[in-house]
Amino acid sequence: MTTDLLSPKSDYIFKLLMGDDLTPEITVDFLQSMLDLPEEEFITIEFMDTHLNPEEFQDKYGILDVRIRTRSGKIIDI
Repeated sequence: MTTDLLSPKSDYIFKLLMGDDLTPEITVDFLQSMLDLPEEEFITIEFMDTHLNPEEFQDKYGILDVRIRTRSGKIIDI
């Protein structure tokens, strides 16, 4: 039996895995393994709006895959 897996390299799949309120444990596990932050930072996380609006007329508009705020208020952009 062959199983087709969806690639997490796809922006859509990555956002479903990492930026979903329904599965925050995946995001927390990833961030804990990549960042040197204490575990307490991730007791609660808040998923934020991922759109970065330009501050000046000539600035570009941006969209992040994931943007979270940790327990202490630290903002992490992915």
